[in-house]
Amino acid sequence: MTSIIKVDQIQTAAGATPTIAELGVNITSTSMPTGAVLQVVQEVGSTGRQVYSSTSYFNLITASITPKFSTSKILVSVHTSITRQSSAYVRSKITRGSSDIYIVDTQTAYLAGNSAELSVGSISGDILDSPNTTNSTTYALQIHMVSSGNILVDGQPVITLMEIAG
Repeated sequence: MTSIIKVDQIQTAAGATPTIAELGVNITSTSMPTGAVLQVVQEVGSTGRQVYSSTSYFNLITASITPKFSTSKILVSVHTSITRQSSAYVRSKITRGSSDIYIVDTQTAYLAGNSAELSVGSISGDILDSPNTTNSTTYALQIHMVSSGNILVDGQPVITLMEIAG
């Protein structure tokens, strides 16, 4: 015999909405299927053109995530569009804290005719990281100018962090 219970709402004795734990559901790293997306964090940078000329790496955009399980992977995706105003070029990398985890590009490509002036390019990269922690973890897209000149970040830099069950 099969029983069916239908309700419109479940509340605690105090009238509040119960948490997953209060309902007796126990989610662990072993109960989640490998590859399941557990959470997503996205940061979108400032709109408009930002001019940079630093020859030292600096954070263009950052985002933090607190993994639910130490066995989780974090998929880090970054993207921005850039324009250079001279023959200078940009190097970029993704970092976790103070550690480099992915060199996005050794010399970001530019699309231009025969002129180095106002060439347009982009910085994009994805890396699946294993931070092995449940502490808050900060990721960043860092860039720097390799030679003199200016770089304009044309659009909105974006960094997306996805916690994946491992």
